Amino acid sequence: MHILHYELYRKDGIYGKFQFAGDTQPFCDTLSHAYAIPGPSNTYTYQPIVKAGTYECRRGIHHIHAKDGLEEIETFEILGIPDHSGLLFHPLNYQMQSEGCTGLGASRVRYDSNQDGKIDALDDEMITRSRATFAAWMQRLQGIDSFMLQVL
Repeated sequence: MHILHYELYRKDGIYGKFQFAGDTQPFCDTLSHAYAIPGPSNTYTYQPIVKAGTYECRRGIHHIHAKDGLEEIETFEILGIPDHSGLLFHPLNYQMQSEGCTGLGASRVRYDSNQDGKIDALDDEMITRSRATFAAWMQRLQGIDSFMLQVL
């Protein structure tokens, strides 16, 4: 069973690692949209749509938002999420590019999100090399139509 392990739950995204079954190290970093859940005294916690559990992921042709409109890609959809469908693995760099889907990237870095000309602890993070990482991920899944995913 493949594993998606969430590590950070922050306003700029839910960051984690994807690990293929049988591997001893994670294959890549992941990023999903962070949905704010109100707490006491004007505080928030941040949660993904895909919660901890075990899910089937099925290969298919899907449409994702791209710079020039919709892009058709072959990818895997995470099935069995209550009240949601179309939750995909696909290339993305920033949480704003996700509506609950999971992006795959080579690493996590800070970027000048507040556009003040410097990168520091006040800035958000993103994942890098998403298209190349996604292509390598799909190559690892060549010939596979579905797999089981454990989300931790």
